[in-house]
Amino acid sequence: MTGGEDVDLRARPSYRDALAQPEFAALFAARMLSTWGDHLARVAIATLVLSRSGSALLAAATFAVSFLPEVIGQALLAPYADRLPRRTLLVLCDLLRAVVVVLLLLAITHHLPLAVVLILLFLTELVGSPFYAASAAMVSELFDDRDAYLSASSLLSATGQLNQVVGLALGGLVVGLVGPGDALWFDAATFVVSAALLRLFVVQRRPTHDVGAPSLGDLLTDTRDGVRYLRQDEPMR
Repeated sequence: MTGGEDVDLRARPSYRDALAQPEFAALFAARMLSTWGDHLARVAIATLVLSRSGSALLAAATFAVSFLPEVIGQALLAPYADRLPRRTLLVLCDLLRAVVVVLLLLAITHHLPLAVVLILLFLTELVGSPFYAASAAMVSELFDDRDAYLSASSLLSATGQLNQVVGLALGGLVVGLVGPGDALWFDAATFVVSAALLRLFVVQRRPTHDVGAPSLGDLLTDTRDGVRYLRQDEPMR
């Protein structure tokens, strides 16, 4: 290996360099908190189903089905990441999830049917799809240098699975300490803090397809295209 190659390798941005960019650091932390919140909700609701039904199979099925909205949301809602200003979309998704989690808490407190609880969990996870699509796409807006962008994207991808594991472990710990109902307050807080980080530390930018504010027709067209994709996709049938 030549000396020139050594210099080139050392010059490549590291993960630490990526996190030194304040906006990316805020985005990274917000995405981490949102992932934790998603998995905490899954653990809390699966635990609730187990305690109410006494069926471990039903609780496991609830946990497994909670991942279905991600697949559906990627087709139906992810295109909005290019239609709307990404910071606005990210903050809106976080706040919507916080509201739905509070509704989940109220549903549990008032002993509403499990069907209502599961519908609210479905909505919580569904809204997460455009959040993750927009946060991944936003990385390209934060770095002009290609190597820096690749480093930041790699970090976001590499920590994705880790955050899921941490979220599940944290969910189990919190639910075990305070129960599934009170754990949802902590869950809602993760989304509120995530929204605050994005609002305070990430600069608003124009959407990728800057053709003015999208009309209701534009958004409905995106959704219709997503439905068509789901109907044509063999694994989803």
